[in-house]
Parts: sequence; C-alpha cells; structure tokens
Amino acid sequence: MNTQGERQNFNWRPNDNSSTTLTRYSLEAEHWTKAFRSASFKGNGSMRNFFGVIGLILQLAFNLVWLLIYGIGSLFVWLFGNKRGGKFDMPLPPSTKVPSDDEITRAYKDAKEIDIYG
Repeated sequence: MNTQGERQNFNWRPNDNSSTTLTRYSLEAEHWTKAFRSASFKGNGSMRNFFGVIGLILQLAFNLVWLLIYGIGSLFVWLFGNKRGGKFDMPLPPSTKVPSDDEITRAYKDAKEIDIYG
C-alpha cells in the first residue's frame, strides 16, 4: 500500500516513520523553533523608543490643536470676510489698459512704444 506522500507525489519529503526520518524532522523542528525564538520581540524597550512614542503623541496633539485653530479661523473669514469693504478683503489690482490689435500693428510699424498705462 502506498503512503500518503507517495499518493500525493511528495517524494522529495519522506513520510515513513523510520528512525532517520523522525530524527531529521526533530532536527528541523529544533531549527525552526530556534529561528522563531531569535526573531521574536525581546521586550526590552529602550529610552529612545519611549521618547519616540512620546514625541509622536505630542506631535499629534500639536497638529490637532493647529488644525482646530486653523479651521476656526477659516470659518471666521468665510463667514465675515467675503463682504465688500470688510476688514479681510484684498484690494483689487489696478486695471490696466490692454492695447488693441490696431495699436499693436501701428506700434510695430512706427517702432515706438505703446503707452498702456495712460
């Protein structure tokens, strides 16, 4: 009768219960146990990690306060600053005269400057 490994074509990994196979599996299990133990977290936190976490918490608190203040300020400007003549209005730039196509053509022909401000 075929073993399960032979039925599933796992010929690269023996599935019998011989002493050599069990010894190899035992050695492999010890190897993986050591590997997982050495890769696990030791639990000895340092002061650097502690202050890093404290810094992250303080930075989060500072950013939330700043966001709250900025949001209240933006809401205030949105509510009270859009009216004409309000304290927060930006002055409009002075309007400039745009030369027409005829003025530009004449300026190139006469080779003189166009007075766009007057």
